[in-house]
Amino acid sequence: SAHSGELHQLAVEGGGAALQTIANTAGSPCALGFDQDGALYVCDSAHQAILRRGSDGQLAEFVREYEGKLLKGPSAMQIDSQGNMFFTDSGPLGETTLQNPTGSVFTISADGQLLQPIALECLAHPCGIALAPNQSTIYVAEMMSNRILRFVQRPAGVYHSSVFYHFGGRMGPSAVACDQQGTLYVARYDLTT
Repeated sequence: SAHSGELHQLAVEGGGAALQTIANTAGSPCALGFDQDGALYVCDSAHQAILRRGSDGQLAEFVREYEGKLLKGPSAMQIDSQGNMFFTDSGPLGETTLQNPTGSVFTISADGQLLQPIALECLAHPCGIALAPNQSTIYVAEMMSNRILRFVQRPAGVYHSSVFYHFGGRMGPSAVACDQQGTLYVARYDLTT
């Protein structure tokens, strides 16, 4: 929950489900993801960090800065089948705007040793991320520019970007997902006049 910092799981019990609190970030969690070992990762915009909950059940800071500069506030993440993490860093709504496009997209190697930017401080509120089934294409929802960006990795470790789709209207996409067939789904909210 973004206002309480709580992380919940729905445990199946009998014919129903029970909501259980599993941790509290004391911040503002925005996105969750698991690696192959079952460790839980949390994008938390209030902590301006990605937190990791390992087998001991404790939350610890996983990444909070890039080259000595604090992240704005990670907002979305995906973890590929190799364990590499991709995340958007946009901070709270309004911090990265059309006039001040300072949002980023990063990747962290599966071993957690290499954090590198895919797009550094040049995006207007990137807030959603999805991996294509080939796992070499990344889609990013850039809300304030009202578009979906596509980053294609070719060769390994080198990403090329393009505008995949540009929407009409004023507000842009807030989330994006890709199914196993490669169909892209986009959540979008626009202001009415």
